[in-house]
Amino acid sequence: KRTSVKFFDKDGQPSENAWGIHRYQWTYEGNGNVLEERFNLAGEPKTIRPDFTFYKVRLEFGDDDLLDFIYHLDEDGNLVNNSMKAAMDRIVYDNEGNFSRWMVFDKDKKPVEGNAPEFAIGEHLYDARGNKVEMRGFDVVGRNKAMPTGVARVLNSYDKYNNQIEVKILDIEGNVLQHVKRAYSEDGRRIEWMRFYDSDGNLTIHPQANFAQMKFEYAEDGSMAGRKYYDAKNQEIEMD
Repeated sequence: KRTSVKFFDKDGQPSENAWGIHRYQWTYEGNGNVLEERFNLAGEPKTIRPDFTFYKVRLEFGDDDLLDFIYHLDEDGNLVNNSMKAAMDRIVYDNEGNFSRWMVFDKDKKPVEGNAPEFAIGEHLYDARGNKVEMRGFDVVGRNKAMPTGVARVLNSYDKYNNQIEVKILDIEGNVLQHVKRAYSEDGRRIEWMRFYDSDGNLTIHPQANFAQMKFEYAEDGSMAGRKYYDAKNQEIEMD
């Protein structure tokens, strides 16, 4: 049973991952329960991730070995709300074992719109091949709800090789907030283009990426050789 993992850089010096975590620590309590804590290089407690502010947690696994509950605990082992109003996540799976739903509760085990998405219930929908085709969320009475960012639904499309070829991000009214398409080679083995579109379906410069299209180039041996960037008028852009 793993009790700890630590991160080191290429020179063998202690380091932190992208979430500021140097060390994970696990304590086995039996009956499918595991305590997890995380620490930075200074030995200070860290959250599961920056947008999921649970510190010390009890992970409860079911008879099928899948994670069913995440409890946020204080130093005395009591349920405690985090900074996002949540103390407990319930994880639900479909018949294929896909993570299909999460439900959020406070320390009194009452439904709450908590953690980063501020959903009381979040859902993942899958196609017959196990590809996640949609993510959506609801409030405590089951109404569709948007995240604080305005995102209410994320729709994904796939080709016959199960490559993700399209992502649409929608607001609560169904308006397109972001639209990305990816083009793959005929055999589906490698990505060739990524393109951003506006709500009308026209190519557009993505504000964070600073380009509208990215072309992936490959060497004769099939390894990636580089990338080229273009604006919405197919003019090449020099990127730093």
